[in-house]
Amino acid sequence: MNQSPVMAERMRQTKNRILETAKDIFLEQGYKRTTIRQIVERSGITSGSIYNIFSSKEEIFSALVDDLMQNCIDMVQKESSGESPLYRYAAVLMVEMEAIARDERVRELYQEAYTSPVMFEEVVQRHLRLESEIFGEDYVRLFKGDQLMIRNLMVKGAMGAFIDSFYFGHQPNEEDARTMLLSLTLRVLGSKKKDITPLMKQLEEKRNVWIRLSKDVLK
Repeated sequence: MNQSPVMAERMRQTKNRILETAKDIFLEQGYKRTTIRQIVERSGITSGSIYNIFSSKEEIFSALVDDLMQNCIDMVQKESSGESPLYRYAAVLMVEMEAIARDERVRELYQEAYTSPVMFEEVVQRHLRLESEIFGEDYVRLFKGDQLMIRNLMVKGAMGAFIDSFYFGHQPNEEDARTMLLSLTLRVLGSKKKDITPLMKQLEEKRNVWIRLSKDVLK
């Protein structure tokens, strides 16, 4: 049975309240230490209402990561309108990497998303949708079978390695790690080697913009 507009709006408000509360707690104490009970107590929403929308803490977290990534994508799209799809896709990665490098809270959220098999699958699917949004359905249809998924897994695997590097005893140079990840991404997405250097230079010239956007990812 379809919900009435009033019920649908009430459900939307409840969902947003749950997500805002969960985000605050995740950022305060991390994903692992957060419980559904804490979200219930702080939000003032009953556990029954929460479970009517989300089946688990993992699903709440996945929805938050989805919002975080979508916020990043929307900011880049607005900032880079008129640029090539490849540029815009790489710019999304730039903002994500700057946020990961500069905010330990973002880094922990991303690490959790990339280390959980269930949530990592969601991340991959999310970026497959991003490719469709930026490059178009015709681009996606150029790849046969699992080729697109394999390419996406390579890019996400590289991003996972970038995140993990911040937890090494001896951390690699951030600029080198960022350059390697972007170069790999551009090659995997079909960019020719001769075209990568000028595109990378173009992205670096706006690095202050990506840093600024990275500070707004959690808003």
